[in-house]
Amino acid sequence: MVDVKKTGEAIEKRKKVKEMIGQSVRSRSSKSNRIYLSPRKPLANSDYEALEDDPIQMTNEIMDSETEDSKKMNVEDMLKRFQDHSEEILSNDAPEILNMTGQETEAVLRIKLIREAVKLGLSLGGQNVSGFDQKSLKFASPRFFAIAPEEHKKENDTVNILSPSLFSLHDEGSPDEQKTSLVKILGDQKGLDKDSFMDMLTELTGVADTVDEAAQKASRESEGTLMNVKGEEINISRENLTKIYGEENFRKMKVLEKLHGMYTEEQMSHFNKSGYAIMTDKQREMVYGKNAPFENLKTLEAGRHLTMGKAKKVLHTVIKEIGKGNIKIGKYEKRMKDIVGSPILFSAIIASPATASQALIASPVLFTPLVLSPAIYGSVILSPWVFVPVILGPRILSPIIVSPAIFSPIVLSPLALDPLVLVPGVANPVVLSPFILTPFVLSPQVMTPIILSPFALSPFILTPTALSPLILSPFVLSPSVLSPSFVTAVIMSPYALSPSVLSPPTMISVFASPKDNFNSTSFNVINRLYYYCSVYYNLQNHRRINSFW
Repeated sequence: MVDVKKTGEAIEKRKKVKEMIGQSVRSRSSKSNRIYLSPRKPLANSDYEALEDDPIQMTNEIMDSETEDSKKMNVEDMLKRFQDHSEEILSNDAPEILNMTGQETEAVLRIKLIREAVKLGLSLGGQNVSGFDQKSLKFASPRFFAIAPEEHKKENDTVNILSPSLFSLHDEGSPDEQKTSLVKILGDQKGLDKDSFMDMLTELTGVADTVDEAAQKASRESEGTLMNVKGEEINISRENLTKIYGEENFRKMKVLEKLHGMYTEEQMSHFNKSGYAIMTDKQREMVYGKNAPFENLKTLEAGRHLTMGKAKKVLHTVIKEIGKGNIKIGKYEKRMKDIVGSPILFSAIIASPATASQALIASPVLFTPLVLSPAIYGSVILSPWVFVPVILGPRILSPIIVSPAIFSPIVLSPLALDPLVLVPGVANPVVLSPFILTPFVLSPQVMTPIILSPFALSPFILTPTALSPLILSPFVLSPSVLSPSFVTAVIMSPYALSPSVLSPPTMISVFASPKDNFNSTSFNVINRLYYYCSVYYNLQNHRRINSFW
């Protein structure tokens, strides 16, 4: 019985280690970049090679943004979901989601009927049935001569009805299980060698042979168990592994697996809160110490006096330096680069501010909507836009230069400090998109209405417009200079301090759009003052001031 207990503890411990390793591997495999073993040095991949140069580099290299594909629920995630929440299998939509056959659906309905009947009976009997759907149900299923107590993930996670554990070979478990165990029953008998009797029972029932086989299997698996990129267990022998990868790589694999089993409660708490933890001196010595598989004295010394506070500060500093471009990380360099000479065709940029903020140079964009992608410093130069709607994508400090735009509406996308220079446009409506400090220079516009989009400090300079009405769009400090308008309208759009200089309108209609006096008289006064000042200057030069007055 002592062997039974030791073997059970070893198997349970190994099971927890495998679950921990599987979760770690699955979390990494969900990233867009997978870690593959090198044919030359299977375990000396980029993560560990980086440690020779910079102990912090490994932490930064494994950080990678998730792609849209990784966020979609695949078959593996779906099965994992039903595994963690098995009660969902009994839901009405489970057969359709899992693509069950008619026979499987019928079996699930039978189980569901039994569970509902038991739940109703318990409810009628006055018992609490809250959380019943999340519990396991044992009905008329007694256990006899159990060698180990029943395993429960948590308290009260199982409903037992007529399913006692009788004559168990241990004295643990629930109070009822302890009272009916053979250990308790035989404990009060005089003249009986309890240990000998229990040994005889284990021999007669075949428990001893089963325990020996389980111990041998656990020993064999501990020699050569690996996890693949999906977190699945792969059992191979030590001889095969050593033959393929060598003795040194086998040592590396075993050290990493042993490291998972050495995590302390404090480290697990840090993993859950921040995603990383500090190695203990024993763990660090085992991995990077002298004669260790990953021997690296520099890394060993760097982490000797490291604390969580220092690690957090260093990580933040390194990330900032990477963003500034002061730290290069080889092939994992995260510095944002410009897009030069690379057309973007028939794609979509959705919820990707980093992509929208990259500079476009000589890169035409066709049929590519920008949705939920704000941009900063995302200049567009020599890059025509055709059928590129910008929706919920504010842009700041993103000038557009020599880049014609056709059929590219701007919706719910405020603009600030985005000058448009030499950007002719056709059918580019601006809707619910206020803009400020966004001048239009040498950028004629046709069929470009501005609707519900107030703007300020955005002059139109040498920018003729046609069929481009202003609707419910008040504006201020936005003069039109040498920018005639043809066949347009200003509807319910009051404006102020926005004179029209040498910009004659042709067939323009103004409706419910009041203007300030500056546009009608003040500008003429300024012109006249300028004229008088010039005359005064000339008279002063010719010494005829008195005659002027």
